[in-house]
Amino acid sequence: MTATAPPTLDRLARPGTGRFAMVAMDQRESLRTMLREESHPADDAALVSFKLDVAAVLAPLASAFLIDRYHGYPKLVSTRPLPAGCGLILAVDALTQQPGGPVEDTDLDEAVDVDQARRDGVVALKLLVIWKRDGHEDRRVATAERFVALCRGAGLLSVLEPVAVAAPDQRDFDLDAAILDAAAAFGPLGPDLYKGQVPRRARATSTTW
Repeated sequence: MTATAPPTLDRLARPGTGRFAMVAMDQRESLRTMLREESHPADDAALVSFKLDVAAVLAPLASAFLIDRYHGYPKLVSTRPLPAGCGLILAVDALTQQPGGPVEDTDLDEAVDVDQARRDGVVALKLLVIWKRDGHEDRRVATAERFVALCRGAGLLSVLEPVAVAAPDQRDFDLDAAILDAAAAFGPLGPDLYKGQVPRRARATSTTW
């Protein structure tokens, strides 16, 4: 792996404004479920077609476009390059998810070739982390730490997305407290962009969270 200086967050923001208008199309089984529920084809080809159609329509309006490597990424970089000013983000999360169900856990997809991704024009990697108090918190923090280090070593930006959920046997779950708990756990790792949830209290009382 050849280390290079990472790009700045300007690669993911609207030119001259610093504002983000990012389109997320890295859904996998969740998108398949949504298409199936609307009586649309939901095989792999349908997912690829849908994502490329979204890219064609929304990427010219977006500051960045997020996609997974399984459904549409090769065709996106080879046949439908994103317009100038729209940074390409590649999801590198391996999801634990039952068909039709929510994402239960994640890990870092070790099969991703980050050097090839950079040659493909990727400027950032993204990792989803499911945060819950189930005894595996240290593993999740370590995974996020490896992710940030991987991005830095590859000269890519890191986009970390913790999502707080209740553990299966957790009672009296407080979402706001869990979100703040996740921020305290992952924030010190220093991701370039923290795509975390915002507590409802913060939404109601502040515009600067």
